[in-house]
Amino acid sequence: MLTQDWLMRQITMLAQVLAQVLAQVLGLTKAGQHVQALAAINEAVQRMLGLDLDAVGKLSASGLLTTITLGESADVSRARRVFLAALLKEAGEIHKALGHEEARYDCNLKSLYLALDLALGDDAAEWPDHAPDIEALTGALAAYILPAETGAKLVQYYERTGAYAKAEDVLFDMIDANPDDPDLIAMGVAFYGRLLRLSDAALEAGNLPRAEVEAGLAELQASGEDA
Repeated sequence: MLTQDWLMRQITMLAQVLAQVLAQVLGLTKAGQHVQALAAINEAVQRMLGLDLDAVGKLSASGLLTTITLGESADVSRARRVFLAALLKEAGEIHKALGHEEARYDCNLKSLYLALDLALGDDAAEWPDHAPDIEALTGALAAYILPAETGAKLVQYYERTGAYAKAEDVLFDMIDANPDDPDLIAMGVAFYGRLLRLSDAALEAGNLPRAEVEAGLAELQASGEDA
């Protein structure tokens, strides 16, 4: 059985290596050495997580999460998600500088998925040091419709944080891209049902007044009937 001391050493090592690599990457990118910075990220990910950036790119976001956390304790799993989310965000910035749009998108998308998984799993925990900012990542991906697995997490995150209008925007972006998907319709109906149980003040604070919630629900219910 793994000892608590061993687990704490793993967590501490991940945090230390992450801080060192981020500092190294910052220095290299400031010097315009983007290829070298990307190589430093790749080496760290391979050494600490056992897969390189090419392998990361071949996995889905949910598959990546499973790969890096399966069988780990909750604390080690959290540290591994922080580690990879932070480095993927930096890799995305480097790919942007190099003009690699597809790789930039993939790195930012997977970083966002891991960051959202962290946020949704840590109700009372402080946001970890070096974990990427969710709003910065959504901004980097603003030109894209998010895949359902990531979009659903973002809707849940915005709902949990009281940003109901943002949650609705993400929801309808996904539905507009996949209008015949019954799972998305059902997710939206459930979302509006939860909002209708909130106070008017809470809905106003989330920039989604009750009348708009009722209109959105009616639209989705009509869509479901037409499907």
